[in-house]
Amino acid sequence: MKKIITLIENIEYGRKYLEQTDKKGNKTINTDNYIFNNLSLERVTYTSEDIVDITDELTVVSNEITESFKNTFISRGREATTEQIYFANETAKVVLGESQDSHIIVDPAPCGFGKSTIKLELMKYFTKLYEEEILTTGVIIVGDRLEDLKQLQTDLGEYSKHTFLLEGWNEDVCKDKSIKIAENKMCRKCTYTNCKVKIQGYEQSKYPILLITNSRLQQFGEMIGSQYKKWDGGERKILLIDERPQILDNVLVSKELLNKIDTAISNVDYENMSEKTQLSNYWKEIINLVESKMIPLRENYKRFIISNTCNIGVCLDNESFKKLWDKYMKKDFYRELTHIHTVLTRGGFYVCESNKEFIATIGCRNLRNDYKDFEKVVIFDGSALYDPQYISMYDYNEETGVDNSDLRFLYISNGRTYENLNITANLAHKISKTEFKNKSKYLVKATAEYIKNKVNIGFHANNYVVTYKEQAGQLGQLLDNSTLKHRIPKNVDGKAYYFGNTKGSNEMESCTRMFQIGWDTLPDYLVAIMWLSCKGSWDKLLELCLDKEKAILYSEMLQKMDRHEDTFRQKTYSSGNKNYCFGLVEIDQFQYLDTVSKFYQEIHRTKLRDYNYKNDIDIYVFQASKYLIFEMIKNLLPKCNFKTNKDTLSEFQRAKDESFTKADGTKTVAQKFLNWNTNNWNGEKVNISEIKNKCEMTNEEWKNVKKNKSVKEILSECTRIREGKEYYLTRI
Repeated sequence: MKKIITLIENIEYGRKYLEQTDKKGNKTINTDNYIFNNLSLERVTYTSEDIVDITDELTVVSNEITESFKNTFISRGREATTEQIYFANETAKVVLGESQDSHIIVDPAPCGFGKSTIKLELMKYFTKLYEEEILTTGVIIVGDRLEDLKQLQTDLGEYSKHTFLLEGWNEDVCKDKSIKIAENKMCRKCTYTNCKVKIQGYEQSKYPILLITNSRLQQFGEMIGSQYKKWDGGERKILLIDERPQILDNVLVSKELLNKIDTAISNVDYENMSEKTQLSNYWKEIINLVESKMIPLRENYKRFIISNTCNIGVCLDNESFKKLWDKYMKKDFYRELTHIHTVLTRGGFYVCESNKEFIATIGCRNLRNDYKDFEKVVIFDGSALYDPQYISMYDYNEETGVDNSDLRFLYISNGRTYENLNITANLAHKISKTEFKNKSKYLVKATAEYIKNKVNIGFHANNYVVTYKEQAGQLGQLLDNSTLKHRIPKNVDGKAYYFGNTKGSNEMESCTRMFQIGWDTLPDYLVAIMWLSCKGSWDKLLELCLDKEKAILYSEMLQKMDRHEDTFRQKTYSSGNKNYCFGLVEIDQFQYLDTVSKFYQEIHRTKLRDYNYKNDIDIYVFQASKYLIFEMIKNLLPKCNFKTNKDTLSEFQRAKDESFTKADGTKTVAQKFLNWNTNNWNGEKVNISEIKNKCEMTNEEWKNVKKNKSVKEILSECTRIREGKEYYLTRI
C-alpha cells in the first residue's frame, strides 16, 4: 500500500513587505501587503506488499525472524515497541522476498529503531541455512566503519565463520611492523606473501557473506558486482548498505590537485626517459588548459558556469596521452582524470572564494545502474526521508501519482512524539567557524564554562558535546578535569566529538544531555554544487550558458548575497534587514534540509535512541542561520519542548570581559576583580576594603565596576554583611 507522509507542513517564512514611496520620495513599508516563501516536505512510501511478493512461506519466515528480534531486545533489558516489531517484520519481508522490480529499497527507520539488530537476525537466519547446506545465495553487507563490521562478526559468534571482512591496510593486519603510515602503492610492492590485504582477493570467494566498508563500495562503483558478486558456492545476490552511500559524483579540479597528479607522474618508474618526458609534457598542456579557463574569471567572478564543447583531441581524447597514462599510471587518479576531461570538454562550475579556486564537475552517481548486478539492494538510513541528497533519486508527481523514482522508501510507522525531549536555543550567541576565528581569545573558553556549569546541574549521567573539528582539541582539553572526564565522552585522542566523525558511533547512547556547539553546515559553494548535482538540470544549464550573459545571470543565482529586496509583479518588496541567500529558493531549502537532517542524526546518538526511555533528555544549541531551522526541527520532533533564551549567557560575557586587552597591555578594573574572584577567593567572608586593596582599585572604581555585567552577576550571588562601619561579602 502506498502511503504519503507529511514531514514538514506548510511553514511560512521570509516575509518581504511592499515598498512605497510618497510624494517627497520617502520610502515606507506596507506591512499589510507582503510576499513570502513556503516550505513543505512530503514523501511517498510503500509497504512490503508493494515491493516484494508476499507468500505464505515468506510470512512464516519473517514472523520467526521478528520473534528472534523481540527476544534479542529482551536479552538486552529492553522491550521492542509495537512499531519496532512492525519495522522488523517489514524489513525481513523486503530483504527475503522476491522483488517486484529493480528499485533500490530505502529503509528509513530512525536511529535506535533496531536496524543493527534486524541485520544481525537476518544474518543468523542465512548462516543457519548455510549450515544446513540449503542456501547458496550470498550477501554483501556494507558498513560505514570497519569497527561496526567487526562488531557484527563478534555478535554472530560461531556463525561468523560464514563471513569475510575485506580490509584496507592497517597496522593490525600488516606483516611489516616497521610500517606505521600507509603510502601510495605500498601494498603492491610488499614482499610478504601471507598478508591478508594481498590474499583477501581470492580468500573472500570462499565465504557467502562479505563485509565491506562504504568507502570500498564507492571505490568500485558499478564494478562492485563483477568484482564481488560470485563466491565459490553461488552468488551474492543481496546488497545491504548501512547509511547513505556516496551519491554525489564531483571532483574539485584545482591547481593543488593538478600538481599532486603531476608529482605522481614524475615519481613513476619509466622504461625510458622519452616516455616520461612525453607524459609530463602532455600533463603540463592539460594544466595550462585548465588554468586558461580560470585566469579570465579570477578577477571578475566568484562563481561562474563554464560551458564549452571541445573536440580537439585533449585529455582522454588524445590517444597518445591515454596510451601512456594506461601504461604507467594505470588506475591511479583515473577518476580524477575523467572529471578533468569533463571540465575541458563540457564545462564545470567555477568557484573563487578566499584562498580556494577550482572548477567543480557536477553530477550524481546512478546507483540503480551501479548495483544492477544484484537482485536486491536495501539501504538503511534513518534520515533518508529528509536528506536532500536523495532528491536525485526521487521523482514522484504529486498531481498524477506517477512515481518514476529509482528508489522506494519503505513505510515505517513512527508515532513518536518526543514529549521527554527538551531543546533550548540560546539566540543571543552565534557560533560558527568564522565566529570562533574572530573571537579566538574567549569563545572556546566561554562555551567550555557554559558546558561545565550545565553539567553540574541536575542528575544527568553523561553529556554529549559536538562541535567543529578545528575547536575539538581545545574544547576537549578544557573539559578534561577530574570532575568531568567521566561524564563527557570524547574521542580516544581526548578531543571532543566533531561534525563528520560521529557517524556510526554508539559512544553517546548513554548521554541524556547534549551540547551542539555550532551547526554542521557547508560552505555555500558546496551547497550550490550539491544542489546542481541532485536537482539542477545541468546539461540544459550548460547549453543555456553558452550565452555569456545567461551564464552571468545563472551563476549569480548560485552565490549567496544580500537579497533583502525582491520584485514581484513589477513591485518592490523588502524584508527591511539584510538577507543573505541564494537566487533560487530551492537551493536555500536544500541547505536547510541538509542542516536539519544532520541535527536529527546527532540528537539520536544520545539516549533518545532508546525508545523505552521516558525521562528528560536536554539538548542545548545556539543561534541558527535562520529561525526557520528551528521551525523545521519542531515539525520533525512533534511535541518536543522547545524554548528560546534571548539573554546573553553569563559565561560568554565573563569570558569576553576577561579577554579584553587595553592599548597599554594592563588589565581593566573588571578583569582584576574577575581574576581575584576566580583564583584567590573561596567565597569566605572578606572585607570589601580588602577586595579593593587586592584589586588595586579606588572607591570610585569600585562603584563603577559593580555596573559591569559579569561583576554584577557575581555580586548578586553574594551576601553583603555590615559589622559596625565595615562591609563584608560572603558567598558561603
